[in-house]
Order: sequence, then structure tokens, then C-alpha cells
Amino acid sequence: MIHMDLKTFHLTLASAPALVVFRGTPEERAKLGTILFYHGFGESKDGYMPVLQRLAEADFLVVGVDGTGHGERRYPDFHERFPPIAPHLIGNVQLEAAFLSLVRTTAQEVSSILDALIERGWADAERIGIAGHSFGGFVTYAAAVADKRIQVAASVVGSPQWRLPWPESPHLHLDRFFLRLCFLR
Repeated sequence: MIHMDLKTFHLTLASAPALVVFRGTPEERAKLGTILFYHGFGESKDGYMPVLQRLAEADFLVVGVDGTGHGERRYPDFHERFPPIAPHLIGNVQLEAAFLSLVRTTAQEVSSILDALIERGWADAERIGIAGHSFGGFVTYAAAVADKRIQVAASVVGSPQWRLPWPESPHLHLDRFFLRLCFLR
């Protein structure tokens, strides 16, 4: 489907490669709300264009972001670091720690991304949402705990409870969620 009235462009926000999708102008859309969107594990922001377009069609300013080690900043040895899941790798503590390190690093840069968007006039601190699929769902929970400017969080196939006993696991900080979580249909 061609979305003639949608505009898109790539840029870097706080060192993170981003893809912005919107109607009209970014400033107009930001008045209605800005949504950060994070992709699944091993994927990129560009692979989620249909999702980004759908959200932009609902009149939001949508910012797809490549997570640490993914997309435009994909680790050259990604497949060596994260081999395809085989039965003997399930429950591997080293793989889980590497995955959670990517989640943590990606979530830690969300505040800087929001600062950059607000500075440009592309986000209103009272109208910020975040969403993500799989890896992005984990990032969504971690970022919602870390930055109170995030008003709405939608995680698809992500978990607030990390498998390793790390103190920043979002399930240990439910008091920081308030009533902001929602589920996508």
C-alpha cells in the first residue's frame, strides 16, 4: 500500500539511527503525541515500516529507532554473538546476559533521544509513548521505568521480568509504571 501523504526520513538522535514517519509537519504531529518504536531482536527499524506507517496514519509522530547492535549499527559479528537458538542454547546464561545488556544499553539512551526530540519541537513531554516488539518490548518496559516522561507503553511479546537477577529488571520497579501500560489489539 502506498501512503502518499506520509513523510519519512532518516536521522540520528542522540547517536541512535532513527526513522521518522509523519503527516504534515513533525511539530504538528508532536502536539498529538510522539511514539518511539523499537524493533524485534536481530531486526531493524526499517523492517517495521508497515507498523510505523500505521501509527503515523493515526496522526502521531512516529520514531523508529535501531537498538544497540542492530540495524544501521548492527554488530559485524552479530551471528557469532547470538547464534540461532538451538535446544542446547536455551537457558544459556551468557547469551541471556548479552541480550539483556543490549536491552539495558538501548533503554539507557531513550532519555537522550527524548531530550533531542523535545529540543527540536518534535515531542511534547506530556505526550510521549513507547512501543516495541520482542527485543523492543523488553526495551519498552525498561525505558518506561527509567523515564517518567513516557506516558504510554505498549510491549508486544516482551517481558518486564528478566530471566537473570539483575536489579534493573522492570518487574522489580512496578511502582514506576503508574497506570501507563496498555496492550495492543
